[in-house]
Order: sequence, then C-alpha cells, then structure tokens
Amino acid sequence: MDFSGHLLWSYFADEILTHLPLSITVWYNTVMKKSLSKKILKYTVIFEPAEEGGYVVSVPALPGCISQGDTFEEATNMIKDAMRGYLVVLKQEKQEIPQEQSDAVVTQIAIQNPFTSL
Repeated sequence: MDFSGHLLWSYFADEILTHLPLSITVWYNTVMKKSLSKKILKYTVIFEPAEEGGYVVSVPALPGCISQGDTFEEATNMIKDAMRGYLVVLKQEKQEIPQEQSDAVVTQIAIQNPFTSL
C-alpha cells in the first residue's frame, strides 16, 4: 500500500488552508491531520546479512516479526508484508497495536571483550 498520495494531499492541504477561514483550518489541524497520521505506522527494523546471502530482517517492537529476502529490496518488501500480517492478527485478537517512540536511537557500542587478556 502506497501512502505517498496522502502525504502529497497533506502538503497541498496545508497550502490551501492558509487562505481559508480559521474555523476550517482548526478543523483540519485537529481532525484530518490526526486521521492521516494514524494511517502510517513507523517501526525500526534491523537488517542482518544472512550466512547464505541476502538479509534476515526483524522488528524489535513486534516480537517474533521476522522475515528475509535475497536482496535488500526483497527483504524490505517481505518485512513490510510480515508487519502488516502481524498487526492484522493483533487487531483480530483485540490486542494493543505497539507504538514505537520516534526519538529512539539505534547504534552500535564497542566494549572490551571480557574473555580475552590485554
């Protein structure tokens, strides 16, 4: 599913709203923007090179949501499909949809190996 049209509409709506009465602008900012933002969920995914080639992809916020692909593009498409399926099952089981903090920082940190001598 491609949401780029929604983002384009949001941009043009912001431009149009600058010329409309305040009440319509307030309505758009409180109702429409909130409903558009609910249509797009963002999650951090981790791509790890697979031993046999390609990538294994996981989503930390969705435990057990894992997929793979022979190329980065295929792995991306596969994990998106897995994420949609995962979220559909959560909704069917009336479980809460996980929300990820947008200010999360993902990085690698090096430490001295405690099992080797200096």
